[in-house]
Amino acid sequence: MKQFLTPINTLLFFLLAIAVVTITSLYVSKEQYYYFWDYSTYFQKTNDLVIQLKTSPLEAVLAFVISLFDDYTQLPLIPALPFRLLLGPSRLSFILSLALAHIIPFCLTMGAIATQIVPTKPRSIFWLTAFTTLLMPPVWIPVFRGFPDIGGATLLMLATLFYWRDVNLEHRRQIKHIAIFLALSVIFRRHFIYEVRVFIVAILTYKFLDSIPGLRNNFRETWHRLRHLFWRVGHLALWFAIFTFIVLIKALFINYRVLYASFEMSSSANFLYYGQSYGWLLWGLALLGLTWGCFERSLFQPKLRFIALFGSLSILQWLFFAKQVSVQYTTHFLPFVILGIVLLGRIVWLKCGLSLQMIALGLQSFLLVLNVAVGLDFIGKLKAPIQTILARRELPLFREDYQVVAELVDYLRHLSSPEKQFYIASSSYTLNYSAIAVAEQQRFGKPIVSIARTTNIDSRDFYPLNSLLKSHYVVIANPFQHHVAPQEQKLVKGVVEMFNQRLAIAQDFVPLPQKFQLERGVTVQIYKRIRPTSLKTIFATLALMRSQTSRMPGQEPYWLDIKSEQPSDIIKDPLLGIVQVLRLHVTNQTPASLLYFGKIPEQVKVTGFLSISKCSSSTYPIVLNLLTLDENGNVILQKTKNYSSSQLTPFEITISGQNASFLKFNLMVDSKNKALRSCRAELNLLKVSQQ
Repeated sequence: MKQFLTPINTLLFFLLAIAVVTITSLYVSKEQYYYFWDYSTYFQKTNDLVIQLKTSPLEAVLAFVISLFDDYTQLPLIPALPFRLLLGPSRLSFILSLALAHIIPFCLTMGAIATQIVPTKPRSIFWLTAFTTLLMPPVWIPVFRGFPDIGGATLLMLATLFYWRDVNLEHRRQIKHIAIFLALSVIFRRHFIYEVRVFIVAILTYKFLDSIPGLRNNFRETWHRLRHLFWRVGHLALWFAIFTFIVLIKALFINYRVLYASFEMSSSANFLYYGQSYGWLLWGLALLGLTWGCFERSLFQPKLRFIALFGSLSILQWLFFAKQVSVQYTTHFLPFVILGIVLLGRIVWLKCGLSLQMIALGLQSFLLVLNVAVGLDFIGKLKAPIQTILARRELPLFREDYQVVAELVDYLRHLSSPEKQFYIASSSYTLNYSAIAVAEQQRFGKPIVSIARTTNIDSRDFYPLNSLLKSHYVVIANPFQHHVAPQEQKLVKGVVEMFNQRLAIAQDFVPLPQKFQLERGVTVQIYKRIRPTSLKTIFATLALMRSQTSRMPGQEPYWLDIKSEQPSDIIKDPLLGIVQVLRLHVTNQTPASLLYFGKIPEQVKVTGFLSISKCSSSTYPIVLNLLTLDENGNVILQKTKNYSSSQLTPFEITISGQNASFLKFNLMVDSKNKALRSCRAELNLLKVSQQ
């Protein structure tokens, strides 16, 4: 350890940290924005974790453990937590915390990777690579947007360092260490499971290609060594599966490819997006450096060729399989681009004389600085064709309509009350439900505007009808607002068109006179409910929504709460496919009613668990009434059963489903006591199946 704590290393480390703080502060200080969706997720999670630590450390630890099973774990927050506690709760402090906790370790890890490939002058190569890493725009942009994903890339490179200790994987402890780092990268951010797959394939492919001469000369011995290697890689995959058991179970039972199909882009769109994220000049220099390096004897070829293979497979996988574009995914290619740039500089330095060395080094440094300055918008847009080959400008997030959004939030707060819900029929970077919620929280701290569950993506979400039925106000933005291809957000567009054309459920609302003009020519108007939605209108709206998209949304539960005007939640778990009905209000005067519009078998069995709470007495029985309806809503058959109101009561009702288009499921408290106003019901594991 002492050999690293030299004065020069300490000085360079602090210069690296100062550069990180300076660049982050300059960029974020130019922002004026209401952060939303993933841009605010980790910011909010960090604030929540800090509050939990201050109020109940034990609960904070428990929340952290539970989060490891979620798609957004708290693991990336742990390294940033000390900086966050030191710097404070502002957005700038949060981004600085992410940068210090994740960018600096990534720079140091890339320095260590480079010293394994370039055998001479390790300290020079280490710090050259570390500072070169800071000149990559994709190092910064994900962090500036609030993503900690670069930490996952660090863990992958640490796994690579452990693999390079013995590429034959002879030691069990080494295999476990690699598996731990690979597992941590996936728990850190789920999409790194793509890189884990490529990492394992790269090990097998590289060793197979390396063994081809041996297969020709001594087939039996070489094949024996390959079989042993495959066996050890199998052990690696097994340990990885053990460490990421819950993640793999979810991946097996949830078809994420279908669920997130709306986010997929064409291979050409992916190629252009990631090419422009780095800049075509940067890609060209990196590919030249890696290719030239694979034929340079002064470099350690086995490790270099492995990393080149790893990078090539990663690019191919993302172009032809994953096919999603976003700033956080640019981190998948960072290690390979950085190494290509460093190797190109090193090779040119070795091949040229002193004068050419200085010219080449100066030119490469100038191009890298220019590229990152353009990418981070520190010098603005350049003229073509120079701008075309440099990184895409990622401007600091800034809203020209910042004050108008504040006025919109104020107006919604004026309309709101505890029992009233708002539906936001917009899903773009200009307006969406998350932007409204975050803007209210930034302005007032405690939000009071209740926003209904909102449909955004057709393949992932659900029909918006249940939320619209419970909403007292609907916020419509014109023109139709989308953040992916319009054909992937037909359900969002359908709601906007219904209200513009006054169709189906929109006839139960009237427009309020107040309008708001947002940036990019977006006009916002609020519609107020004037009457409950009838069953006939529900059927018409459902038919209209079904006609708008050819596929069923991924998390559609097929149930609607059609009676209670108070907010309720009907949720389908994407892992197990089970349906829960939460916060369903049941009275002895008016039943709570659910409508099922999924596939109805000839003999229907409806099962689940019933819980009743918040009653003035727990002794009243609950009446469950199941009806089959035709396409016009007329009753065909019905069946009734009584149950006690105890917690988690299992129930089962069977009925013939012949000629039925819908099921109607009623719940009522069996009491003549008028003082009993309402109870709250929950239905768990609600299921419709063949008897």
